[in-house]
Amino acid sequence: MKKSSLFSAATVFALASTAMGQRMIACDSSRALYEVDISTGAKTSIGTISTNASTTAELAWDDVHGIMYLSSTGTDSLYTLDLSTGEATLVGEYGDPAVFMHGLEYDPSTDTLYGVSSHNNGLYAIDRTNGAATLIGTSGLTSFSNIGYDSDADIMYLSNSGADSFYTVDRGSGAATLIGPLVNSTNPNSLAYNRDNGVLYMADNSTDNFYYMDVNTGTAVVIGSMGSGNILGLAYIPAEPSGPTLRLTGACPGVVTVAWFDATPNSQMGIVFASATGNLVIPNGPCQGTALGLGPQNIQLVNTVNTGGGSGQVNGNAGPGACGGYLQLVIADGSPCATSNVEQLP
Repeated sequence: MKKSSLFSAATVFALASTAMGQRMIACDSSRALYEVDISTGAKTSIGTISTNASTTAELAWDDVHGIMYLSSTGTDSLYTLDLSTGEATLVGEYGDPAVFMHGLEYDPSTDTLYGVSSHNNGLYAIDRTNGAATLIGTSGLTSFSNIGYDSDADIMYLSNSGADSFYTVDRGSGAATLIGPLVNSTNPNSLAYNRDNGVLYMADNSTDNFYYMDVNTGTAVVIGSMGSGNILGLAYIPAEPSGPTLRLTGACPGVVTVAWFDATPNSQMGIVFASATGNLVIPNGPCQGTALGLGPQNIQLVNTVNTGGGSGQVNGNAGPGACGGYLQLVIADGSPCATSNVEQLP
């Protein structure tokens, strides 16, 4: 396979491992931290968030960078959260004292952290390096809204306690489009999408119930009681990947970030491009006989990098000819070589 000119100016960065296991995490306004059984809704205490976070409102799991984010309505600020210790580390203030950020969600397709403030029901893009929140637009709704991103369908959903209803939200404008009434929920306060089973979950802090959402009708279907409390935050951590995992963020044409996780440490890795999926077998070289998930159409070796500690990322400029194509990782660690999942360029 020849080296591709579709990508250029690559820069490699190390990443922390995201191998934390399959978990639904919840927090309440008094900084209590829980793990939730998604089959029953029962919550189990796993600790307390540090006092510097004040009134804790919402959680969002960034599985590209392996970070749990936390919104505080007491300090109007963004934090990162260490689940093993409960320590909240300040990222920064949102920048507008009127902001009351009850909704928080990470979108890996655009590498963007979004928030929704109840003071204006505005959708914000939040800078993950300093916490600054930039208004995208408002929905016209009132009271508390929460957001959850379906990474499979590329849809951002929104629940609203003022209307007791369920919506999609336009990430470009902040506009909300009604799907339907929640029916069984009166005060929705958190959403989290489980990409391992394709289900969107919700918690209600008036009924103290845990639900799954019928995203076609808007109906919140009761799974079970979470027990008394004031659950405001919900975030799902996906199951540990088995073998090398590839994630793509950015935009094509433009800068695309290729991130890898759980690769064999300190191994040479090829980033391979093709314009279609398929089952091509590498014909020669150190990975001869390795079956890919790519087809032969325009197949090219984009770059070779070292896997480092097993996780990392590389940035490159993707030209128009790459758009709509696919990438896969091949790690020269045996015979046959290990391969990652196949991802389409964003």
